[in-house]
Amino acid sequence: MTRYLNRTKFAQRRIRPDEVLPEWQKQQIALGSSADVQRFVQSACARLNAPLEPARREQFRLPTQHLPEALRQRLADEGLVPDSRKPVLQLDFVELHRSHPLVTVLADHLIENALQGESAITARSAATITDAVDVVTTVYLLRLRHQLGYVRRRQPYQMMAEETVALAVKGRSAPEWLSDEATAGLLECPPTGNLPREAVHREVVKALDFLHAQPQRLEALAHERAQALLADHRRVREAARDVGQYSVNPCLPVDVIGV
Repeated sequence: MTRYLNRTKFAQRRIRPDEVLPEWQKQQIALGSSADVQRFVQSACARLNAPLEPARREQFRLPTQHLPEALRQRLADEGLVPDSRKPVLQLDFVELHRSHPLVTVLADHLIENALQGESAITARSAATITDAVDVVTTVYLLRLRHQLGYVRRRQPYQMMAEETVALAVKGRSAPEWLSDEATAGLLECPPTGNLPREAVHREVVKALDFLHAQPQRLEALAHERAQALLADHRRVREAARDVGQYSVNPCLPVDVIGV
């Protein structure tokens, strides 16, 4: 008997799950968990003067009448229109994911406010007091770009890859660069006090001056991330039995998005 195997263009029979599991896990961390989504929505709504009201279990009520008019209109455009007599959205965080229209609309609104400059809701740069650190500690939000090149059947191709990375440093006179895990923890620490506006400005300027005096650290990070991307890319390509030559080079200088 002759056997025939149907191989379609998108068949993935040759890829073993354990071979690409590390990439899947990294992607899950980058995308965030359901707890991250809930923390973001609750924080965003509180900042927008519309704190969530607990209902039952993982369910909450969002009083949309307290949101800015522009934001209410964008929610309406997404089909999230509550009853006019009860302008309240029912939220269930068991079902609410990061690509849900409510989450994306809130994120877009906050980002736009931060980029406009003067805003009491969000900012690209800030300084605060927290019990989570014992010396001045700075977190930088960076944008890294990489040029990925590959050759297949003697034909060269070029692609661009982009990622955001949080980089933290403890102290300035004797700086200690923190691990990714420690940095992630800092992003969740609650503030315990405020600083005067002049002090905030002074600390942000000092933080930026310090980073500008450390170009070698940013370049080293860019090359480290490029090599990590190359290793991940090769591992996935090899799992798919896709033969070719690959290279990844960082695009310098690194962009500083926030501090």
